[in-house]
Amino acid sequence: MMGKKGNALVLGGLGVVLLSLFSVQAFAKEQSLEDRVARLERMANNPVLIQLSRQLGEQEREIQDLHDLIDRMNYKMDQLTKKQDERYKETDDRLSKLESTAQQQAQGAQADSDEDVGVDVGAGVAASQPQAAASTAAPATSAPATDAKSKPTAKAAAPVAAANAQNAKPAVESTKKTADTSAKPIVTHAATKAESAAYQDAFAMIKSSQYKGAAKAFTDFRNKYPKSALASNASYWAAESYLVLEQNDKAIKAFQDVTASYPDSSKAPAALLRLGDTYANQSKPADAKTAYQQLIKQYPKSKMAAKAKKRLETLGK
Repeated sequence: MMGKKGNALVLGGLGVVLLSLFSVQAFAKEQSLEDRVARLERMANNPVLIQLSRQLGEQEREIQDLHDLIDRMNYKMDQLTKKQDERYKETDDRLSKLESTAQQQAQGAQADSDEDVGVDVGAGVAASQPQAAASTAAPATSAPATDAKSKPTAKAAAPVAAANAQNAKPAVESTKKTADTSAKPIVTHAATKAESAAYQDAFAMIKSSQYKGAAKAFTDFRNKYPKSALASNASYWAAESYLVLEQNDKAIKAFQDVTASYPDSSKAPAALLRLGDTYANQSKPADAKTAYQQLIKQYPKSKMAAKAKKRLETLGK
């Protein structure tokens, strides 16, 4: 009996111990959860963490704004690239059209390759030659007298008239020959690469104020490539260079070369205007007036014609 009671007591003590252990473990677990919650609350209320969280949010917003800005910049770049491509294509089309027009004008003009073209031309010379021929031939066409008494005189005058007619014929032929050898419009062709390079070299001189070298280079170009589409421009800029160098006579000849040899050139109206200005600066109002009037007559719709009209209004004042 005593042995059974002792075992019961031992088992009871073990039970009490086990219950104590379970209660201690349960309390420890419960205490651990509370500590965790408290620690999290302390962390959440930490001002440093709150500030860091705010900074992170601001940085995220800034990054998003930068992404938006990059997208807008990319869009603008695309638009600018498209506009640049369109302008380049438009410029290329215009240049192609101008080159095509120049070639068509060159092909459509009538060429006279058997005659040399003079540089310095006076318009009045060619105009006066037919009158000289007519005045020379006039004695040959005089009418005989109708009176009977004058018949011997008429018969006597016949050999004289014949002689005068023979003398007049060579004069007419000489006049025609002079007219044929006077300056005529030169038919030009599109500028070659070599011509364009030479012209650009000369133009670079005038842009850099090397007027003496530019005048020589443009004059040499005109003499070397008289049938180039750039020859008229070369004569014009040679004249402008001569004006800067105060070599007015050479400038006048160069301007006259443009108007006489290249009347269809885009520089012809400007050359006439500058020719008139040069005469006006030399106190030659009559010559200036002639140049302005010729400009208005030959190129009435050009901008230079309007300027010539204004100069004519102030020329006599």
